[in-house]
Parts: sequence; C-alpha cells; structure tokens
Amino acid sequence: MKTLLLIILLIISIFFVMIIASNTKDHDILILLKDKIFIKKQIKCFLRKGNCDYFGREMKRLLPNDLNDNCSQCTGKEVINIRQLKKFIEHYYPKEWRQIIARYRSMI
Repeated sequence: MKTLLLIILLIISIFFVMIIASNTKDHDILILLKDKIFIKKQIKCFLRKGNCDYFGREMKRLLPNDLNDNCSQCTGKEVINIRQLKKFIEHYYPKEWRQIIARYRSMI
C-alpha cells in the first residue's frame, strides 16, 4: 500500500513539474516587462554581467538572429517575445540597448 501511494505521489509530482516547465517556456512577455528586477536581470544576462535564467538564455540565443537576419529561424512566439523585449529595452534602457547592439550585431 505504501509503495502504491509513493508511486501515485511521484506521478503527481512529475505531472506538476511538466506543467510548470511548459508554462515557463511561453512567458507572457507583457507581464514580465512590468517587473523591473526581471528586466535588469535580463540586461545583465545579455551583457554577460550576470547569470542567465531560462528566459535570458533563450533571448540571448535569439538576439543575434533577430538583429542580423530578421529572426528568420525563430518561431512565431519567439519573434513576438524578442521584438517586444527589444522595443522595451531600447525605449527604457537606451544606454544598455546600445551595448547590447554592439555585442550581438554581426554575431551570426
């Protein structure tokens, strides 16, 4: 009986981890842009001045493609996320945006 209960709890745990993981892959970028701490963390990630979370690593991977090739290899959701993030950083953090452009332009 204890083994069965343990197996059921393990299956439930795996199910919840899968749900959480799938939700973090498709961030609603507009909600994230309202979080100044989150944005500053991403900027530090892009400029290699801080650690990157999953979102930062994905955006960092997409930046050169978007800046140099109009994100031709990106999915629809990735295009939306990277363009909204770029527009936001360019508007509210222009100094950091210039540094990001200098780092990622012509990296393909």
